[in-house]
Formats: sequence, structure tokens, C-alpha cells
Amino acid sequence: MSWRKVLSDNLLLSASQSWIGSRFSSQLELTSSLVKSNLIKSPQISEIFSKLDRSAFTDDENPYENKPKGILCGEVMTSPSTHALTLEILLPNILSSNKILDIGCGNGYLSQCIALLNPNSKVIAIDIHKELVEKAIFLSKLPNLMFRKCEAHEIIDENFDLINVGFTATENLYKFLVEKLGDDGTILCPVNKGIGNHWILHKKGGEHENLGEVGFSEIRNEENLEEDLGKVEENIKQIYAETERKIGRRPNVGDLPADLQPFLKERRVLIAKLKKAGKYEEKPKTI
Repeated sequence: MSWRKVLSDNLLLSASQSWIGSRFSSQLELTSSLVKSNLIKSPQISEIFSKLDRSAFTDDENPYENKPKGILCGEVMTSPSTHALTLEILLPNILSSNKILDIGCGNGYLSQCIALLNPNSKVIAIDIHKELVEKAIFLSKLPNLMFRKCEAHEIIDENFDLINVGFTATENLYKFLVEKLGDDGTILCPVNKGIGNHWILHKKGGEHENLGEVGFSEIRNEENLEEDLGKVEENIKQIYAETERKIGRRPNVGDLPADLQPFLKERRVLIAKLKKAGKYEEKPKTI
């Protein structure tokens, strides 16, 4: 099947950025809506989607809303429509693959779907965040699913029948991952093409389809980290200034609100990553 002929650019972008659908009260209601919207076509996917409840994977008060949801480490859980579309595109490959790699797995929702669709496969899911990998391990009891904390370029001595990438990769990373495919292996990867991010479905030594423009998050490189750190530090400064305004003096540690702590933790994590990459210069601390 040529997915490029089936999917319109609007459907792809809508699904990947969650401009379709609304809030639902249960996983079953969400799944039913995706089936009616024709985003879920396969009975196997419908069955797994209806049973694997998204509320266990996010603390958001509307877990069944068709939008990306915040999870640990400042990352997001991809929207239900994008998960459904990914599984539909890859279903024949999932069912025929022995070894599957899911990159940027987050808390492992899509990884579990893949592993459940083919219990005879070995699924390896990776993410750069230790906290997310630990959460994914806690949420999964599947014997054919393994989680690792590592970066995509650290996959060196292994080859896979199928690779799924959950973020927008650079052209160089995409080419590197293609080399990690076994004979007749397939990769589905959003790639930054300079004039937009495009979903590429590529079979090694065979078909290469550009499915269209999608709205996945960018790969977390050093440039992203520096930008993220700047945003976090701005939030810290705002909370500090607001506290000082309220109490009329320079605040002590005990004066600062509890909602400051997540930003401080995130700042420590980002600084550690930038130091590891040799991209961080020590600055005088304000707190």
C-alpha cells in the first residue's frame, strides 16, 4: 500500500498536531472516536488501544483528550491520533518483524502497543531521560519489551527489522539509523528537510515514501537544551521576583513556593546535559 496516496497533507498534519477530536471520558470512548474518524482501521489496533489506558501514562486531568500530554522531564506523550496513525502505517511491519526499535519512547505507551501487537517480537525502546525510562519500566510488564536509557547514535552493534522514531531527526541521524536496518528492514522517521518536517517511510534497498509534513518535536540537541535552559531560568526569575514583591524583601529558601522546585530540578538536569556536551559555562547563581 502507498500511504502517500491514502493520506492527505491535512490529515497527516492534523493527526500529528492533534487538531482533530476533543475530550473523551474514557479510553473506550476515545478509541471509538478514532475508529469513526477512520484513523484506526485494524481490529488488532482497536483492541489494544481500548485496553491500554492513557490515564496511567500521564497525570493530566484530561488524559483522553486528543492532544499531546505533558509527562516527566518536560517532554510530552504523543497524541492518540498520531499513535493510531503510526500503528496503522507500521502494522504489517510490526507483525512480520522479529526485532523492533522504538526511539524516543518517552513513558512507553506506543512501545507497549507495538509489543502487544506482536508478542513474538523483541522490542527495544530507548529514551535519553532516566526518569522516563524508569517510569516506562514501571508501567510495563511485557516480557518482549525492554527499555534502555541511551541516545539514538549509541545504537552501534545492533540491527533491526523495524525502527520507529518519535521525534524529528536531522538528516544525518536519519541516514545513520537507516544503516541500523537489517536486510529488508523498514524505518518510519520524521526528518527535518529544511523547509518542513516530513514523515519518511523507508524500506532498506526498496521503497522510499515521503508521507507528507508532520508536527513532531525536534530532536533534543545541544541547541535545544540551551534554549530550554533559558526558558527554565526565566521561569525561576519570575517566581523569585513575584515572591520578593509579595513579602517585600529578598526571599530566603523557606519563603519560596513549592512550584519553584520542578524548575530547579529541570535546570539541574539541563545543566548536567550541557556540561556533558561541553556546552555550559558556569554563571553566578541567583538562587
